Amino acid sequence: MTPEAAVPELRCTADVVVELGGGRRVAVEVEGPGRLLTNHPHTETRTGPAELLRRQLERVLGSGNVVGVSYWAWEELGGDRGRQEAWLGGRLAEVPGAGDEESGGEAKGWRTRKRQARERQGEKGLEEQQGAEKKGREEA
Repeated sequence: MTPEAAVPELRCTADVVVELGGGRRVAVEVEGPGRLLTNHPHTETRTGPAELLRRQLERVLGSGNVVGVSYWAWEELGGDRGRQEAWLGGRLAEVPGAGDEESGGEAKGWRTRKRQARERQGEKGLEEQQGAEKKGREEA
């Protein structure tokens, strides 16, 4: 996953680009208050520039390969990282063909891979901490 990912075909950036199996790319666009027309608190009508960017991304990445994340839906998750990952993983799994063998079924495993990477990072940090403690005891 790459935040503020360049989309060279458009000479612009998407908020996030997730690469699935076979090189398939899916853009995740965070739709904040500045990208939505708000006559009602939960209206999903995009502003002209936001809709244009979405259409351009779909033209380059393929129809259905742009996922919108509304700011209020994200806020409703309450900052709980596990819930956020599960919700976003579910949204990515909804992308047409994301769970089939042609795309490597990788959208379904997105959350698992992110969690595994975090756990590996935590294990590495723990090993470094234990090594430093051991070194401190040896020096004392």
